[in-house]
Amino acid sequence: MQIELSNINKIKHASIEVGGLTVITGINDSGKSTVGKALFCAIKALSSSEGDSFEYKTRIVRECINTHLKSNNGTALINDAFQRAIDSEFIQNICTEGAEQSSVILSDETGQCLFTIQDNQVVRSFKDESFYLPIGDATFLETPLYLQLNDLLSKSRSLFDVISGRNEYRFAPVIPFHIKDLMNKLEVSKYPTPSLFTKEWDISRIIGGEFKYDKTLRDFYFSTTKNGTKLKLQTMNVASGIKTFGIIQLLLDADEINPGKMLIIDEPENHLHPKWQIDCAQLIVKMVKEGIPVMVSSHSPYFIQGIRYFAHQEQIEELVKYYLTENDETSDLSTVEDVTTNLNMIFKKLSEPLNHIMNLK
Repeated sequence: MQIELSNINKIKHASIEVGGLTVITGINDSGKSTVGKALFCAIKALSSSEGDSFEYKTRIVRECINTHLKSNNGTALINDAFQRAIDSEFIQNICTEGAEQSSVILSDETGQCLFTIQDNQVVRSFKDESFYLPIGDATFLETPLYLQLNDLLSKSRSLFDVISGRNEYRFAPVIPFHIKDLMNKLEVSKYPTPSLFTKEWDISRIIGGEFKYDKTLRDFYFSTTKNGTKLKLQTMNVASGIKTFGIIQLLLDADEINPGKMLIIDEPENHLHPKWQIDCAQLIVKMVKEGIPVMVSSHSPYFIQGIRYFAHQEQIEELVKYYLTENDETSDLSTVEDVTTNLNMIFKKLSEPLNHIMNLK
């Protein structure tokens, strides 16, 4: 499947393949996160799973019955879902400033779905009747610190709720859509049930334990053993690097990451020392080999080389696509180039600052 972006926030244009392992790299403020958030919003809108609750879904059904039955291919409902998602994620600021028109397109051999946006408002959507979205859901991860804030964030509203006009929690703190979505999935992980998609991921070996939920503490904790003594550590007392793996472990346990549910990770190398960056790359490659679609943004040469190495070891190189974000010379915007056949472009870009300070005079 392809996602194509035009005049979306920092991105002037991008055409990116998703469905296997998509690696996007580049300097800070070059639009890496924008790609993942736009994809997250599109998948949520098309999968009709954007609501946080049964009540929301009931309201959507009623709106569909009352006002959308005459729409072409249900596009009015898709418009509504996508508008709410992008307003929440991009704070009503998804369009490139000064652009006459912006667009997000998902496409594959079955057809395409197009969203056209002007002045941050979805003005048109088109979906081929034959178009089939192979991904039913997506999770966007940007920091492991949300794990230790679980109790607070789980009581919050998403901006999606506010935009939807839900008032039952009107005094609750407001957080972006993807954070509330993650909290809902961590809620499921508190009471894991066996799933059809089970596999040993070796996460406990990497971090020396596993995360579980304590109803009394109303918090997740890290179960580990030190010098023969079993320990139960609250998340605030656990290193951020361990929590990075912990969130992925909990989502896998809850079956919120599987071949039908995409994982989008923003700079997973944050909080990880070089060895664990490589371990994280190996874990992601193993997930992709099992059919889980992943998109990851990174500016770590350790992590990217890890992806390259383990993809070769696992013989899934054909499933991995690498992209480099570059600032356009004539504007403050970024373009995204497919560099799968020339990874030296990535390593040259990322090594330039180090090369500049290596030679002492």
